[in-house]
This record gives sequence, C-alpha cells and structure tokens, in this order.
Amino acid sequence: DAFVSDAFACVHRSQPTLCGFPIMLPAACGRLFEAELRALGKVRENPERPCLFILGGAKIMDAFGIIGPVLERGTADKVLTQGLVGQIVLKAAGKDLGEANDEFFADKGLDEFVPTAQQLLRKHGERLVRPVDVAADAGGREVVTCSELPAPGIIMDLGPETIERYCGEIAQAGTVFMNGPAGVYEQEAFAEGTRRIWEAVGEVSAFSVIGGGDTIQAAKRFGVYESVDFVSTAGGGLILYMAGEELPVLKALENR
Repeated sequence: DAFVSDAFACVHRSQPTLCGFPIMLPAACGRLFEAELRALGKVRENPERPCLFILGGAKIMDAFGIIGPVLERGTADKVLTQGLVGQIVLKAAGKDLGEANDEFFADKGLDEFVPTAQQLLRKHGERLVRPVDVAADAGGREVVTCSELPAPGIIMDLGPETIERYCGEIAQAGTVFMNGPAGVYEQEAFAEGTRRIWEAVGEVSAFSVIGGGDTIQAAKRFGVYESVDFVSTAGGGLILYMAGEELPVLKALENR
C-alpha cells in the first residue's frame, strides 16, 4: 500500500529497492530517517557558532570530500584534522614525516591527496587546523613537535599540545561534528588523543553529532556514547549529505 524508507545509511545508493518503490507507491521517510535529516540538517544549514568539524581516521577520501564544501559554504568555522587526515595536511604544509610514514603513504596510495590539501591550505589558511605535535611508535610512545619532524617511527596519535589545543577549541564550540579517531586508539599507548577529544565532545554543551563505525566504537569505548546529542547511522551517506551532494534516495522521496 505504501513505501516507508527508514534506511538513511543507504541514502546515497541508487538501487531499485531504495529509489524504485517511491515511483510506484505513496512514499515517506520513517522516524529514524526523519531524525537523521533534522539533526544533520541543523548542522549543515544553521549550526550554532562556532561550528567545528573534527575529521580524522584512515578514510582519507571521505574527509577530503567534505573539508572543501563545509569550509567553502561557511558551514564549518574550523576543521580540526587528526589521524591520517592530519598527517596529509602536515605533508601539504611541507613537513617531512619521516621515512616510515612516507613508505606507508606511498604503499596505500595516499600521497594523491597532498595536492588537494595544499589547495585547501592556500584557500582557507588557519581555518584548516593541523597538529602541532604527534606521537610516534619508536618502541614506545615518543612525542615529536612538528618543528622537530621527521618522526622516529610510524605516527600513531596526536601529541599533548595538539590535544590541549583541540580540547580548548571544543570547549568554546556551539556545534561539533566528528568523524574519524585521532589515532590508533585500539592500542593503549596511542589512545590518549582519541580518549581526551571524545571526552571533551561528551562534556561540551554544544550540539554534537558523530558518525562512522570507528567514531562510534571509540565513543562507546571511552564512555561518551550516551553524552553525544546525535549518533548518525550513516557512513558514506553521512559524508555526502554534509558535503551537500545530491542523494538518490532523498531525491526519490522528495519527487514523490
């Protein structure tokens, strides 16, 4: 009799079971879909200021798909970078991360994002915030300031000064959107950045939204899952929605 779509996590997929039924039947979004649109739309269209986007983790393509649009449109006042995203921005700023990190980036094909990061730095300057120190695996946790790079091993976490700066930014925020951990939080020696930043997001009075599997798992691990205002079920769809892309399922429902 009718079609109700409640799979916001699939909102970016153009498939018959998602986009075909609204052509044939009366259609609507479900309660969860509606909640996602309300929460994410609040961040994308009319966020409380200042609005911070905190982007990290290993999914470089997702992060660099969203940084440009949210800074260009003025959705984000600042983007704080961490994880591999932060390392790419450091490389774009001319920092030598060290042989082990260079080999890792070359092996994973991630160097292709450096020119994009350079363009973003030229265009948006200090609004694209990069780490000032990092923690590398040199037989243990070794902190290296960015002026002292290259690192003696693989970079695994943010350093203490960056953590303090980011937590300070979060404390002053009106809106926080977060996707991607600060480091390899699964290893206790390199969990400090993710733990501290997640705790700061959990404590702040700002409207907070998180999304992505690793982000959600970290929130549960560090006991802040219940303190976040909204946890999105989406991954790729979340990134595309926040970047302002046209989403097939949403378009199908709107057309109906």
